[in-house]
Amino acid sequence: MSWIGSWTAYVRGESTGFLCMSPFLKLASIGFHKIAVVRQKAYENGWLPSEQMPVPVISVGNVTVGGTGKTPCVSWVAKYLFEAGKSPAVILRGYGNRISGHRVVQPGRVGGEEALLLCEKIPQTLIVEAPHRRLGARAAIMQHGSNVIILDDGFQHMAIRRNLDLALVDATCPWGNGAILPAGILREPRESLGRADAVILTRADLVDTDTLAKLSREIQSLAPEAIRATASHYPSAIRNVTDQCLLGVQWLAGRRVGLCSAIGNPKGFAATVNRLGATVLGHTIFRDHHRYSQQDIEELKSRFRDAEAILCTAKDAVKLRPLLRGKPERKFWVLEIEWRFLSGEEEIGRLIAEKVRIKK
Repeated sequence: MSWIGSWTAYVRGESTGFLCMSPFLKLASIGFHKIAVVRQKAYENGWLPSEQMPVPVISVGNVTVGGTGKTPCVSWVAKYLFEAGKSPAVILRGYGNRISGHRVVQPGRVGGEEALLLCEKIPQTLIVEAPHRRLGARAAIMQHGSNVIILDDGFQHMAIRRNLDLALVDATCPWGNGAILPAGILREPRESLGRADAVILTRADLVDTDTLAKLSREIQSLAPEAIRATASHYPSAIRNVTDQCLLGVQWLAGRRVGLCSAIGNPKGFAATVNRLGATVLGHTIFRDHHRYSQQDIEELKSRFRDAEAILCTAKDAVKLRPLLRGKPERKFWVLEIEWRFLSGEEEIGRLIAEKVRIKK
C-alpha cells in the first residue's frame, strides 16, 4: 500500500499502519486546529471581510475531507430550486484550479471533475469554477442572471455570507479516527456543526439501526437547533461509459465485476456494489482527484480481464470517457447514483423555501 493509502486508512480509523507518524501528525493537528479557530473568530468579529450577495446563498458542505455526497446533494438542491422557478448557479473552487478569474463549465469542455459531473446531472443549472468564489458568484449574478447561489463545499468558506448552511455527515465514516487534519479527516472540530441550519446523514442505509440511532443522538447534541435528515445514494442504473447504453442495476446480480475509483470514500462505493449482489473480483483505488491515463486503462483491463464489467463512479466516468472515446470499448460501466431522502425531505424543502423566499 502507498503512503497515501496508509495515511487515508489511518485517518479514517480503518488501520493503525501509520501509527509511527502519529506524534508528528498530532502536533501538526494542534497548529491546524488553532488556525481554524482563529480564522472562524476573525470572520465572526469582522476582522476578515464576509461579503453579502444580493441574492440568497445556500452552502452545501461538511466538517471532514473525503466524500460525504456533496455532489448528489448539490444536484438535488439545484433541481429543487429550478422546479420552483429559480435560476440557480453552483459555484465551485475546483480542485487544483489555477484560473485567475472564473470559468463557466460546459459539458465536454475544460473543467474539474465535479463541475463536469454537475453539468451532466443538472444541465439547466449554471456551473461556475472560481478559485475566489466571490468572483464566481458575482459573475453568475451580474452576467448570467442567477438569482440563487449554491456554494459547493462551502461550510468553511466564510468569505461569502449565506442564508442557509446544509452540512453533510457520512454515516459510514462520520469522523474518521476523530482527529483534526492532518492526523484525521476533520477540517474543524465536530462541534462546528452547531453553525449548520440542517445536518443530513448520508449513506444512512449502509449502517445498522443501532449505529444510525447513536449517530443521530450525537448530531442532536452537536447541533441541537439544526433540522436533521437522512439520505441514501440510491443506485438507479448502470451506464456504459462510451456508448451510454443503459441497464438496470439487477444486471449486476451474480456478475463478475472489477471496481475502480478515485473518490473520497471508495468503501462506500464498494459497499453499494456488494449490496447489489455482484461478485467483486477486486477494487483498484486511486487517490481522490486522480487523473486517469491510458496506462491506467490498460492496467485495469489487464487486472480485470476475467470480469464481465469494470465498474466506476460517475466522478470517474467524466475523466475516463475522453480516454475511451472513439474506441469500441464495452467493458467500462458507471454506476448511476440518485440522491434520495430517507427522512426529513419535507423539512429540508420548507427550510430552503423559507430562506430563498420561494412562494408556494
